[in-house]
Amino acid sequence: MRIPGAELTGAWAPEQRAALGRRLLTSAGFEVVPLAGIAFRVAELAAAEHLGATLMVWEGDDGPNIRATALQLRIPYRTLATI
Repeated sequence: MRIPGAELTGAWAPEQRAALGRRLLTSAGFEVVPLAGIAFRVAELAAAEHLGATLMVWEGDDGPNIRATALQLRIPYRTLATI
């Protein structure tokens, strides 16, 4: 997915990328999320997308971000109530 107005930085000089990194890390409201914190969710989405399956989520884990991502990727999404 391309974010409007965003440009790839791979062709930038290392100094430019480092400066961008410093600027982002000192910006208010910016947070780097450790991969361990999102790996399980990403794996669930990838598996559902790869298998063409419905993503089944417990109501207690349901949230707007995973629901929006599933919708954007056209992954069917269902919540399950606690038994």
